[in-house]
Amino acid sequence: MKRLIAICFFLGVCQSPGFCQTPWLDSLRHQLKSAQYDTLRVMQMNVIGTTYMFQRPDSGIYYASKALSLARATGFVQGEVDALRILAFSLRESGNHPIALQINLKCLKITEEHNLLHDKALTLSQIGLTHNSAGDHPEALDLLKEAKGMFDSIQDPSFSVMTQSRLIDTYRLMGQYDSALYYSEIAINEFDMLQEKWPQRGLFLAVGKVHKMTDNYPLAIQYLQKVIPKDTLSSITNYVSEAYYNLALIQRDLNNVDSSMHYLNRSLFNALNRGHYPQIINAYRTMADINESQDPVIANKYNKLAIAYKDSLELMGKSVALETFVEFDELERQQELAAAEAEFQNQLRTNAFLGGSFTLIVIALLLYRSNSAK
Repeated sequence: MKRLIAICFFLGVCQSPGFCQTPWLDSLRHQLKSAQYDTLRVMQMNVIGTTYMFQRPDSGIYYASKALSLARATGFVQGEVDALRILAFSLRESGNHPIALQINLKCLKITEEHNLLHDKALTLSQIGLTHNSAGDHPEALDLLKEAKGMFDSIQDPSFSVMTQSRLIDTYRLMGQYDSALYYSEIAINEFDMLQEKWPQRGLFLAVGKVHKMTDNYPLAIQYLQKVIPKDTLSSITNYVSEAYYNLALIQRDLNNVDSSMHYLNRSLFNALNRGHYPQIINAYRTMADINESQDPVIANKYNKLAIAYKDSLELMGKSVALETFVEFDELERQQELAAAEAEFQNQLRTNAFLGGSFTLIVIALLLYRSNSAK
């Protein structure tokens, strides 16, 4: 289950609305109500939180917060780490980068204290993503390189390749296309040797976007189309939506307006089904740009929709940020109080032991002197 949660962070397989409504998830919710062991309850809440954190960040935050509180109350460190990571990821998805970074750093500290190497690498990678989202690409690059080095050292090639796809993305965002292409070639060679093929979509999307930026459209289209599966259900994911969007941008640059609108509609359908506001906004904005000269009325309609979703995203982000900050701050205070209470009790026991030992020593000395006098 631990690896399932970790893979979901990279893959986004739980972003499909169909996945959020499967009998499997319904069964997990039912098991959660009847689970007798706190450890199992924490793990189940974390899996549910992972399922929701892409499509419904507020629900991801809800389950992660519940799991975090129970994990801390029962001393379940792995559950606490997973919950913190889900909480931070959900906050980043809703645009709350500062709070997400604060929680990630708390998670990183715990992984270092307990020598959880795989979790530390995952957390470093997630912190790198947060810095990328906030525009601090050099810092993101350093963190992702450190994460990849850790995955290599613990011999986890699948996560190493997936982290490398994020390095490719970061070099692209920095405008260092030669480095991005260099790491793309290395990553594809390493991917071909993998037994687990789940990093495929993230890697091919990253490589396709680099080739698009270097105007190598045939190769970009080839990789982006590899991201899109044939079945409808598994096509509703973040990676697939991004692939459609980038294919639309390529067709726009080639002046193929109809093809560009086709891919934009597919990307929009995907994003609307998942409730992913940033991608909805991007699709509507690009639709407005394409129609601006041909049909200003339609372009204005798309612009208004983009603005409406942007306003809704900002409002939701502020609301989620405030609620999460208050709840997380309360959890932190409770943990600090519990730690202080435990330290106080330990000090009392230590003082009692020292006091008792001192009394015994005094009695022993008095008896020794009495016996010596006799």
